[in-house]
Amino acid sequence: MVVRGDTGNVTAGGTRQNPPERLRESGVLSSYRADGAVGVTLNQLMFRNGITRKQLGEALGITGPAAGRKLRGEIGWSLTDLFIAADFFHIEVTEL
Repeated sequence: MVVRGDTGNVTAGGTRQNPPERLRESGVLSSYRADGAVGVTLNQLMFRNGITRKQLGEALGITGPAAGRKLRGEIGWSLTDLFIAADFFHIEVTEL
């Protein structure tokens, strides 16, 4: 019998699993990170608005190739980067 409490994280055997652990086991979190998710969103915005990596890089104060590495999730996004990018695209930072 599956018992569900307030968190809904109790298995049939009665052991608890944290949601991230369950997601990791299912493969959902295997290679997807927040930096990559921001990059995907920004790539979509860039495509829709005809913005190049060089233009985004200039807004961030970095080179086009460095912007490309950020977009691919190879380099992390600072909070300052996120606010600059959101302002550049005239969106709220929470939309990234």
